[in-house]
Amino acid sequence: MALISSKQHGQAFRNIQSHRQIAEQLDISEETVKKHVHNALKVLRPRVELVLLACLLMK
Repeated sequence: MALISSKQHGQAFRNIQSHRQIAEQLDISEETVKKHVHNALKVLRPRVELVLLACLLMK
């Protein structure tokens, strides 16, 4: 797994967009963006928790 540099980290946070901005760029409704973000987080959260747990157990 590659780590990102502090410069890349800063760029990532500067590129954060609101649901409204994303919806405008994709020409979809803001509610659609919110639903997709919600669904993605539902899938990703348990996986991230599992990785964090594995890291803690390896120490």
